[in-house]
Amino acid sequence: GENPAKAGVLKMSGIVRTVLQDVDSQFVGRTVAEDIAFILENEGMPLVTVHDFGKGKGIYLASFQLTDENTRLLYQLIRYAGQEGVTGIYMTDNSYTECDYYPDSGKLVVINNTESRQITKVETHIGQVSLTLGAFETAVVDL
Repeated sequence: GENPAKAGVLKMSGIVRTVLQDVDSQFVGRTVAEDIAFILENEGMPLVTVHDFGKGKGIYLASFQLTDENTRLLYQLIRYAGQEGVTGIYMTDNSYTECDYYPDSGKLVVINNTESRQITKVETHIGQVSLTLGAFETAVVDL
């Protein structure tokens, strides 16, 4: 996959597409077979469909509402569309935390985005890392 920070918006726009709108007002595909429903709309959760698009994926989210959980879902879908992060490696299991791995330095950076203590786990290439982070704390772990 491409590193979005290095590739830039123009290049990534040819790989990743995200459409946020009302499913009732638009046809997604010509046939049901063209759409792959990952999550059905249920109790405010968005309907997600995915299509091959260029070198990546086109993703459709219906009824998307901005919540911590849905923001995490959107982040995971963007990684999936760019064909990175599909294994769950280097993803925190706590939606209030985030991480990034820097392979050249062997550093894993984990951030708590809340004002309360958070416990999180991250699957890495050497196994699982468990952390307890204070309010707004950032941890740097040597792998």
